[in-house]
Amino acid sequence: MVNVAWPANLKPSEFGFSYIEFDRSGGAGIGGGEQWVFSPGARWTASMKLPIRNHAGLLAVRALRSALQGKANAAILPNFDGLHLSWPIEAGTGRVLTPKVAHQLAGTYGLEGTPYAGPEIPNAARILATVQTSAAVGATQLQINMTQGGPILAGQQFGLSSQRLYEIASVDSVVGAVTTVTFKPRLRAAAAATQVVQFTRAYCLMRCMNLDEQTRRFDALRFATLELEFVEYL
Repeated sequence: MVNVAWPANLKPSEFGFSYIEFDRSGGAGIGGGEQWVFSPGARWTASMKLPIRNHAGLLAVRALRSALQGKANAAILPNFDGLHLSWPIEAGTGRVLTPKVAHQLAGTYGLEGTPYAGPEIPNAARILATVQTSAAVGATQLQINMTQGGPILAGQQFGLSSQRLYEIASVDSVVGAVTTVTFKPRLRAAAAATQVVQFTRAYCLMRCMNLDEQTRRFDALRFATLELEFVEYL
């Protein structure tokens, strides 16, 4: 298996990760009750609308299709979720330093498209966090040491260097810079103390389930809006 980086110039117009739970029921009993059993084997899916409007976009899609080799290889899919992150707050002004604001303050060109699209994010706008205490495979709780950024909130998503995505179910405690959270799915790989917690740019290994099919939709050999579906690579 080869993990394929997502092309920087392929930016979706609509995107979202969905967390798919697995539960089963044996049906309603004679007394009318019904028992459901929850499985810990949940995984991520994702849906994307990807507008292609030029020659460069078409070539990028073709190259991605060749690299993924159908469903054989995993795409390192970014989580385009910048609207819901707790960006750093500028001391003295209370201004929220989103990448766009930070670029403007630095006198550089603002970001377009997704809230943190582009190759570089100014240091002032980076959310800097690390694992405070190591956690084993299968864990559902993590201590996060936030050194730059706003408060961690339930519902936010983060990644780890194993290129897996997690969603915060609850914030359990905040002691100084350390926030303890409960998250899902279960930890795919052990997390060591001081390991980087990726809020600014999180990624997840995903199979693209229909890229071959969607590339048949091009009009005039360069225009299309691809509707791509992904399932977590496990």
